[in-house]
Amino acid sequence: FLGVPFAAPPVGALRWEKPTPPESWEGFRDVTTFSMHCTHFSAAFYPLLALASPEHGEDCLYLNVWVPQGVDQIESLPVMVFYYGGAFISGTGELYPGSQLAIQGDVIVVNFNYRLSTLGWLSMISNGLIPGDDVLPGNLGLWDARAALQWVQQNIAQFGGDPSRVTIFGQSAGGSMVSHSVISPQFDGLFQRAIAISGASSSYYSLTRQAKGSLLMMSEIFDCDSTDSQEIVDCLRGFDDDLLDFWGIIGDVLGRERMPGFLPTIDGEMVLGEPNEMFALGYGKDIDFITGNTHHDAAGFIL
Repeated sequence: FLGVPFAAPPVGALRWEKPTPPESWEGFRDVTTFSMHCTHFSAAFYPLLALASPEHGEDCLYLNVWVPQGVDQIESLPVMVFYYGGAFISGTGELYPGSQLAIQGDVIVVNFNYRLSTLGWLSMISNGLIPGDDVLPGNLGLWDARAALQWVQQNIAQFGGDPSRVTIFGQSAGGSMVSHSVISPQFDGLFQRAIAISGASSSYYSLTRQAKGSLLMMSEIFDCDSTDSQEIVDCLRGFDDDLLDFWGIIGDVLGRERMPGFLPTIDGEMVLGEPNEMFALGYGKDIDFITGNTHHDAAGFIL
């Protein structure tokens, strides 16, 4: 089941807002093709990979479900929900089809798109240590993950899945998001097990303390200079999503020692504090947790 909406399109006034429920529909919906990919710079190269969907944009909050047999033939199968990687600036669910895992593992596999780069992680948090401006707290990619898991809890039983046996798993940035999900109270009750591959919430590329600086960089690039965060956000909403993504990447390349700069941040709501401290305090202690790494994760960035 491909291209199932789990949130309303985050466009217009909903850009940089937490995901809201999608509109319902009457009758049958065609879910035989993948949705468009979330806006990011490398999506332009996806036609070279012969992906079914050549389009990308902001209307991208859709998920995919793979069931090993007909939904009328199974009941209470475990569910695995995948978070894709891509350094928080690229990636899409279509790159990770779950049919083989579903059949070989006799599980239901779900993956989903989440917002990336400036559209998913732009934030006005001042220093990553104290709660910042509530106009743009950031972490929208994690809020998207939460919305996808809420959809799973509400609907997966109709596909033959058991909502009390949900494992989240992810690689690289996706592994970091899994690690963040384990210790965030916002995910309480949405899964029971987690596998983080080549990603940890405490790694240098998984958390920024410079979110406000990144936002001010964008406001300068787009001539949205203001001391009022609402004015900055309203100004940036007037620009094309591809432009915002492109200059978010280029600004990082030109102005920083490392990239990406648009990452999860400590907002006091989704990410409560320093991840190592949260684990030490016992957050996530009720989750069965496996972690490990791939052999050459991020080798492409070295090239």
